[in-house]
Amino acid sequence: MTLTKSLTVGLMAWIILVSPVTGVSALAAATGGQGVDESYQLQPGDRLQIRIYPEDEFVKGGDVEVSSEGTITLSLIGRIAVSGKTVSEAEGAMREVLSNDYFVNPEVAIEVLEYKGRSFVVLGSVVGPGSYDFPPGATRFTLLQAVSMARGFSPVANIKKIKIIRQGDGGETVIQANADDIIKGQSSDIVLEADDVIHVSESWF
Repeated sequence: MTLTKSLTVGLMAWIILVSPVTGVSALAAATGGQGVDESYQLQPGDRLQIRIYPEDEFVKGGDVEVSSEGTITLSLIGRIAVSGKTVSEAEGAMREVLSNDYFVNPEVAIEVLEYKGRSFVVLGSVVGPGSYDFPPGATRFTLLQAVSMARGFSPVANIKKIKIIRQGDGGETVIQANADDIIKGQSSDIVLEADDVIHVSESWF
């Protein structure tokens, strides 16, 4: 073991042993992890690491995945709804459950280890048509950002005639967009949703 690694392990052990009140927060700060937009709302398929302080042999944190029902399951505690909540809100919900039934003033830290993959498709007159993934943890991603990811409009693109095809519970919705107006500030950029299909028309003259 190198000197640097020995010092790191020693520091983390000191944090856990000497900081009983803020053990979870201190440990999270020491270990780091994937950053998350504070407004990001958890969703099914996200993989989380849960740290609980104090914990015992029955109530423990660990790596969990948000289920298709939007919940996580921890030993003894059972299911806790987290989908649609920010990390901070989910931590608060867990603290409330733990405070009511298990611990006094518990600390909870949630780290997003892996985001559920979300994608969109860009077709038509762009340089790089295809399927693209939303940036990890993105809470707001727009039409112009998607076109930029597809390497921009092609020389023959009709940027005033763009369709966004969106699937929802009520069926298919087609949103008409004018990128020229958006660029000029005359209309707002359109926030995309998962599985949107963008089609940029071709200019015929």
